[in-house]
Amino acid sequence: MMEYPPPNYQKGTDIPFLWENRFDTLRATYKQARCFEQSKEGFGMRKEMKRVSVIVPAAVLAFSLAGCGETAGQGATGTDTAQTAEDSSAAATSVSAEDTADEPVTLHIYTNYTDDGAIQQMDYAVDEMKKVMPNVTLEIEPAAQDDDAKLKTMMATGDLPEIFGTTRSNLDVAIKSNSILPLDDYVKELNLEETLTPSTLSYLEQQDGHTWIIPTENSTFGLIYVNKSIFEKAGVDIPQNYEELLATADTFNQQGIIPMCIWLKETWPPLQLFDMISITENPDGIKALDVNGDALPSDPAYQHAAEKIVDMVNAGMFSKDAFTMDYDSALAQFLNGEAAMMMGGSWTAQEFGEKLGEDNIEILLPYVFADADQADAVKAEGRMSGGGFSGGYAVSANAENPEIAAKYCIQLALKNIEGRIVKVGENNTAFLNPPESETPQNQVVKTLGDAVAKAQTTTMMGWAFESAAISTDLGSEVQKLYTGTYSADDFAKNAAAVVEKARNGKG
Repeated sequence: MMEYPPPNYQKGTDIPFLWENRFDTLRATYKQARCFEQSKEGFGMRKEMKRVSVIVPAAVLAFSLAGCGETAGQGATGTDTAQTAEDSSAAATSVSAEDTADEPVTLHIYTNYTDDGAIQQMDYAVDEMKKVMPNVTLEIEPAAQDDDAKLKTMMATGDLPEIFGTTRSNLDVAIKSNSILPLDDYVKELNLEETLTPSTLSYLEQQDGHTWIIPTENSTFGLIYVNKSIFEKAGVDIPQNYEELLATADTFNQQGIIPMCIWLKETWPPLQLFDMISITENPDGIKALDVNGDALPSDPAYQHAAEKIVDMVNAGMFSKDAFTMDYDSALAQFLNGEAAMMMGGSWTAQEFGEKLGEDNIEILLPYVFADADQADAVKAEGRMSGGGFSGGYAVSANAENPEIAAKYCIQLALKNIEGRIVKVGENNTAFLNPPESETPQNQVVKTLGDAVAKAQTTTMMGWAFESAAISTDLGSEVQKLYTGTYSADDFAKNAAAVVEKARNGKG
């Protein structure tokens, strides 16, 4: 089997060279495999056949989804998404839940199942679903921390499990490849309007007015966590503006301490930090850079944010190994006392309080990235980075039992949110009548709750762009800033071109 990506792969340059002469062969091979697969009956045979699919880049296979005859691949060759949704919805009604209600069914899910919080909430959700749909067994495949590269390949090849975790940035790829099932009818049938808050219900109207993804978490926010004891031992005051923050780097580096943890193996963390910095000048942050936004990366707020990232890198704010680090590696650095601060999300507030001491954690909001003469005003406004709908669980259009998979998916997603509240102690923003947490909220979570309640503006997380092109290409541009050698001027020019291209429908 050919290795992908190739050892000498360079984004945007190597793939066309390596694959252009193999395109027809690969497309034909893929068609044969898909046609043969669809001629088989039984889930076991389908799963076996899926394993023989040729592994090629998602960008290449996306063009080969013409299918065989009148198959699901036609959407990639021009069928509009409204017709795609109608066809998929019709397919979903072909299996009656009443006919299979008592029959044992095994479903598979591809989703995050690595960190403690994710495992706790999923285990809770699965246990709860045994009460709701006792005939269903769920098998979990932990998702790779690879910026959804594997997931996108699975979408392009049709080799998806019945349920999969995804962000809304992947919706365009999933819809065009006919990989995803619309869930509108099941949302109505399960009466979610009687369960969810108005803000959470608003997230269910997604691309083309359909529901494709069910949220699996409360609204979350980007934060900087501070280990106060490390600051005290180093004799460093906790910063309250950007100048003070930058000054901490030299002192911590001299003492062998990493000033701030961040992991750059994925593109959303650098985007998240870029958002936190940019909202000190533009409250809409990177939300205004999306396909329906009105800002450009060349605007002062974003160019200044780029300049600050380059300055922080060159001051030694981040680990030299950040580009090879995933979330678990960065988390270990912070929990082991190797780093004074960590960029993270609100979902870890309870965990950090428990593991490092609730009186030992302080939360810094984006005001810490504001210039000294603006920090107090930004703090008073309570500007927050994050919130809104980022992603959740979706159902494969090729699910063997689509109705069962859809109903299980929707309820499993909501049970995951319950699990975040019950097991992780997360603040509720989703339910009209939330469950009680098994663990009383510690002071870190309470402090965060107070800050969220006072927030006057919020943005969207960096991985929640509606445009997949902006999410990927802008993310790549922002990532380059963390090398310390990519200038803010080059970023402003090249990133602006990315956004304008996507808005003109060419992305």
